[in-house]
Amino acid sequence: MDILIKGMEMPSCCGNCQFNQFYDAKHWTSWNFCMFLDKDTDDAGNGRLADCPLVALPTSYGRLIVADALLEKLEKIALPDDLTYTIAHGILKQIIDDAPVIVEATE
Repeated sequence: MDILIKGMEMPSCCGNCQFNQFYDAKHWTSWNFCMFLDKDTDDAGNGRLADCPLVALPTSYGRLIVADALLEKLEKIALPDDLTYTIAHGILKQIIDDAPVIVEATE
């Protein structure tokens, strides 16, 4: 499952990430540690780790839909044996297939 945190901006580096810090109150120490990856981030320098799980959404976008579900419904529509409907069906399918992917599908 994925989550979206509204209002959070993509950190430019691990050091600026809200999910990068571990504080050990027992030993009064803290260090750079990614809570998602369960590993040290000191080797990230001024950037983000290559396997950083955070993904930025565009600053402006419309509704995010499940395109695969839309395509599945489109395929189930019984179209009349009319060339106009067949062409419209094909065009709509192509538009959906060519739409930009904002968030990749997950299992």
